Amino acid sequence: MYQNYIFDLYGTLVDIHTNEKKAYLWKKLSLFPGVPEMLQRLKDAGKKVFLLSNAQALFTAPEISLLGLTKYFNGILLSSDAGVKKPDPAFFEMLLKQYHLNPSECLMTGNDDIADCHGAASAGIASRYVATRQSPKINGSLPENCEKIAEIAELF
Repeated sequence: MYQNYIFDLYGTLVDIHTNEKKAYLWKKLSLFPGVPEMLQRLKDAGKKVFLLSNAQALFTAPEISLLGLTKYFNGILLSSDAGVKKPDPAFFEMLLKQYHLNPSECLMTGNDDIADCHGAASAGIASRYVATRQSPKINGSLPENCEKIAEIAELF
């Protein structure tokens, strides 16, 4: 059983709509159904929850707070702070080292087969792939240690 759950943010926990056809760019953020409840179940079960995202801290930190997600995470690592991004295994390894995590006790969940699933596999971490409207088309096949789930709420 996994002790540490690592999540991607946009397209995995957070549904983000961007309309680039307008003269201006706008975003609407909302959590996918069941996300707060699933994160709370993990916390109640004594699991540790981490965020690993290819995001800019300047925008992402306030959005995480606004959505009420901060309280669920034991740690947050964003690519803009780390200077590296998924799928580079160094990004995953940075999280493992910073929080003293054993990769065999971790599960990465994301909506990008390359960045999240193959990246996690490169660092020895099992993964779950959740397809959302923001997911890129699967490029090839999922890694051997990756399972596809229909929605994020069924993870735990």
